[in-house]
Amino acid sequence: MVSVSEIHDMVINNDTKRLIDAFNEEELLIKIEIVNALATQNGQAAVEPLIELLYCEMSYDDMRLGENDLSLDILYLLSEALQQLNPHSIEPLIYTLRKNKTHSSNITIIKILGEIGDSRAGDELLNILSNKEQRLFHGNAALSLAKIGDKRVIDKINEVLTLPY
Repeated sequence: MVSVSEIHDMVINNDTKRLIDAFNEEELLIKIEIVNALATQNGQAAVEPLIELLYCEMSYDDMRLGENDLSLDILYLLSEALQQLNPHSIEPLIYTLRKNKTHSSNITIIKILGEIGDSRAGDELLNILSNKEQRLFHGNAALSLAKIGDKRVIDKINEVLTLPY
């Protein structure tokens, strides 16, 4: 089992691989400590590991098929940490959406972008709404656009609602 001091050493030394390994193998309290340690780091250095942990947790949760709701607590902590790290987190989150167009964790990333409320996410969210292959994400993208205050969402929703599926 990894100790709290080891976690903080990994964070300080940017040892992302060991952090992710520990995150995947350890119990809930260690996962919480890893997320909290990263969230207290200075900006950009913490964003990429947090996004990687988000993907790890979503993949793990997909395998469990929702057997354990503790995963939702971890996803919430990851989401909160990424929101707090804005403006450092917005561009990496947008990039992650572009790179992984159909991954289930995109729902969480789309929600995080809405909570951050940064208009720079607007174009990518509109692209999601326009893409039939990403229709699983349409509702969350529309809601996030509305939270951001992007008026283009109204026209895009009307357009999407008339698409044949």
